[in-house]
Parts: sequence; structure tokens; C-alpha cells
Amino acid sequence: MRTDPMPTSDIIGLTRTAPLSRRGFMTASAAAAAGYTLAAGPVRADVIKTSTEGLAAGDVKIPVADGEMPGYRGQVVYDFVKAAAIRLAYAFAWDLAGTGVTALAITPGFLRSEAMLDRFGVSEANWRDAAKEHWDFQFSETPRFLGRAVAALAADSKVGRKSGIALNVGDLAEEYGFDDADGSRPHFWRNVDGWLETQIAEDGELNGKARRMAQARYVQIHPSAAHAAKARRFAEKLGMRGLGAGLRPLDVAAPRRDGD
Repeated sequence: MRTDPMPTSDIIGLTRTAPLSRRGFMTASAAAAAGYTLAAGPVRADVIKTSTEGLAAGDVKIPVADGEMPGYRGQVVYDFVKAAAIRLAYAFAWDLAGTGVTALAITPGFLRSEAMLDRFGVSEANWRDAAKEHWDFQFSETPRFLGRAVAALAADSKVGRKSGIALNVGDLAEEYGFDDADGSRPHFWRNVDGWLETQIAEDGELNGKARRMAQARYVQIHPSAAHAAKARRFAEKLGMRGLGAGLRPLDVAAPRRDGD
């Protein structure tokens, strides 16, 4: 199986090393179209294109995103690219409705890719050493975990029921019963959320690490109805006041109104 997505590290490098030119922005935009095209039989994989040419019933289109939550990912171009992957799957799902072709997005947790191992100066053999400095790396997962999720989806004769949505690899592992290469079954955000809840419950202000992670998590989950109560707890602990209507925790009981 071959995959040709633009590496995330290239996108981040593109935006951090120099002012973002129009060409750079268009390059990052084009990267949002990278993903998987799978067949129910022998797997076919290539960069997703903006047409449906060559697809057949039983095929599955799977752009790879970063986080299935509807909020912000902390860096504008990175957020644009990853949100576009989810939107791409949704748009394809409509265009392919009734054809027998499924389109959905998939998101790993903290992916322990070769790029991340190189960045932290470790290998797969001693990757846990990096968790001493980057504590959340302890919850990371190998690219094989993502690959096994893709394989499970491709083998599911009822995958069409999932068309148009974004799915988390950790959730798929529980649904289909597969593990990572080392036999573990990581679920990055569930583990991080569990740790954050203990920090939120403590008296006093959050420390630097907990505060940064709580802020990052809040901006991801605040538009989600399923996470509305958690977002309100985080906002209160973080002292977030005076936010615009679109930045507040979602009120599932009432619509947002300007000036509230």
C-alpha cells in the first residue's frame, strides 16, 4: 500500500521558518487533499484528487486529519489543512452518495512517526526516553496503529454507515479489536483528558504545563455538544471571560446570540 500525504512537519516548517507567501499557503492548501483511497479487495492508495474518477463500489476514501473535534488546533495554517481534510471527506461523502463508495476522515492521536522520533532524538527502541521531557509522548502510537485502523475500515462490509464523519483511531481500535505494534491500545486524548480532570479538580491555579494543555484542549472541544460540560469546567478554571460568541463553550440549551 502506498500513501503520499504531505508530511505535517513540512507544513509546520513552511509556516514557521518564513512569512507565509501566497505560494506557500497554496502549497499547504493542496496538502489538505492528501489521503488514502482504499478498495474492498486489493488496496489502492494514492493522493486524493478533486474528482471521483476511477472509484468503484466498495472503495473507501480516507483523508487523514488531526483531531476529530470541531475546534482550533493551535496554528492557523495547520488547523486549516487538517480541518480541510475532514471537510473533504464530508464533501466527498455527498458527491459519492448512492455509488457504494464511502468517504470518511480518520485521525490518530500523538503519532510516533519517524519525523517525531527524529525530532525528539530517539528511536522506536528507546522512544519512552523522550517522554521524560515531553510527558504526553507516553501516550503516543505508531503509524501501524493508524494503518490497522485503515485496514479494519477497508475490511468492514458495513463501512458505508460511517460515510461523512471523522473517526478517532483509538475509538476504532475498541470497535474493531486491534492493537498497536507493541500490543497496547493507546487512546491519546482519553489519557490526556483523564490527567487534565485531576488537575482541574485541584484547588488553586493550574501550573504551566497543565494550563497550556487545558488551553489547547479547550480550543479544540468548546464547539462540541458532547464536550460542552467539560469545556465549561476548563473555561472556568482557566478564567476565560469576555469571549466572543463563537469562542465560548457551546450552550446546548440555547443558540448563541451576539451581545450575550
